This record gives sequence, structure tokens and C-alpha cells, in this order.
Amino acid sequence: NTPIIYFADSNSSRKLNSEYTILKSSLQHNNFDVKLINLAAISSIPEDATILLLAAPDRDLSLEEKNKVSDYLKGGGNAIFLFDPINSEEGYTNFDDLFEEYTVALNYDRVKENNPQRHIANRPYDIVVRPEPCDITNEQDLSKFTLIMPASTSFKRLINDKEPLTITPLLTTSESSVGEIFGGVMTEEIPGPVDVGLIAEYNSAVNTKIAFIGNAYFVTDEAYASNYPYSQSSIQLMALTLDWMYDKSNEVFILPKNSNYDSITLSGLNATATVVVIVLVFPILIVAAGLIIWLRRRHL
Repeated sequence: NTPIIYFADSNSSRKLNSEYTILKSSLQHNNFDVKLINLAAISSIPEDATILLLAAPDRDLSLEEKNKVSDYLKGGGNAIFLFDPINSEEGYTNFDDLFEEYTVALNYDRVKENNPQRHIANRPYDIVVRPEPCDITNEQDLSKFTLIMPASTSFKRLINDKEPLTITPLLTTSESSVGEIFGGVMTEEIPGPVDVGLIAEYNSAVNTKIAFIGNAYFVTDEAYASNYPYSQSSIQLMALTLDWMYDKSNEVFILPKNSNYDSITLSGLNATATVVVIVLVFPILIVAAGLIIWLRRRHL
């Protein structure tokens, strides 16, 4: 059977068919069926759901919506939650209650990276996160992953006293990073490193897998175009996460072909090297070439 991903964007201003078309087509080309779902308009998550994907909520779940998602997960469902930083005076209490069932908390922060090697040049909020070794990434060469996440939030691991439940870091920042106060919920900064991605697995009578990722922008069409070719790592991460949930392994995920994207985002190190070449090396070469031509003409 074709695995079905239900994409819930009724709580979000980021819509599947306008902002996530590259991700959607990539999943469809790799034999996933992608369908829209409105949590408020259904009595329960469909039984044929392989994975529920909820992206960029800009409002809290209602109690009824929260209960539908909770029941789905308790029945052995899988879910991916993509969160942008929440600029709100009040917390999303129903999301908080849902996440607490799996000993995870949303930090309501905005992550700033102070290590120049871990953010885009002169843009400390456009962070380069590090994938951690875990069930999702274990068979991958992590040195080949460059994950650029502009405007991210982080999550907190609570004390885990549920034995069948394991919480594992998926994406982390450097020790120089900080989770800054954003909105009106949190009261103090969080020192780095922080977890921009966590995965939870509850393995008992039923098996439930959840990914919490503190960025919903990094897999949008806009982010894919502006961060290409590094943005292919973003699509690859989503593919690996889905494969982990679907227990689908050892298959090659076909990445989207893009001849139209030629924008390259430089790291702080590469940007510095480029500036040195442009500002210093090129003028020296030009002057040297001119001097050689002048000397040759002089000796004619």
C-alpha cells in the first residue's frame, strides 16, 4: 500500500499547495501520497494515515483538535511537527499539553548562533544546525549535510520517567548559540547548545514515532531556491525522517532536479575567503599583468 501523509495546514499561514510544492512533489515522486487535512473538520485522524505532518502553526490547537491528535498518536500514529518561532504573548497550551505527554516542551525562543562557522555570513539567525547520530541519521555521512535553518526555535527535553519512551536529539546548535527571548512566554535566555530537533519513540503495545523540528521555513519553496544546493539536505532530512517512521530503509530517495536554482549561500568561512580573493588577490593579479605588459613594451 502507498503510505499516506496527511498535511495539516488549517492552523497555519504556510499552505501545502503554495509554499511546500517542492517538498510535496518530491514525496509524491518517491511513492508517498500527500493529502490535506483540516483538524477542525474531522472527527478523527483517518485510519489510513501513515504520518501526520503539522507545519508552522500560527495559533494553538483547540482542545478538540489536540485530543484528535493525541488519540491518533496513542493508537500508534506517527507525526512531524514543524514550528517557526512563536511571537505571542501567550503560550500554545494545548500543544504544550500534547508535547508533555512525550516529555518534550517548546521553548518559545528564537535561536541565535554566535559561532561564525555555524551561521550564514552576517546573518546569525540563519543558523547551520548539526544533525546528530540517531536512528534517522545512523547510515548517513553527516559531513555531507549542510542544513540551513533561518529563524528557528528550540525544544527542551523534560525528565523522562516513561520507560518505553526514548527522546533523542536530531538537530543541535553550537555551544556559542543562545535561545533568545521571543514573544512574551519565556522570561530568560537559554544557553547553547540547544535542540532544534528532537525525535521521540514510544515502543510498547503500540509503536509511535514523533519528530519535533524548530523550523517550518527550511523546506518551503522559497528556502529551497535561496539556499540551493544546500537545501537538498533539507529535503533529504525530511525523507529520512519519513522513512524512519514508515520503517522504510535502504532505498534511494530521489531528490528534485533543479537547473533553475543557482543561488549559493556562503558560510562565514567561505564568505571571508571570497572577500579576500575579490578585494586583495584580483587587484594584485591585474596590477601584475599590467606591469608585465608595460615592461615588455618598454623593451621592444
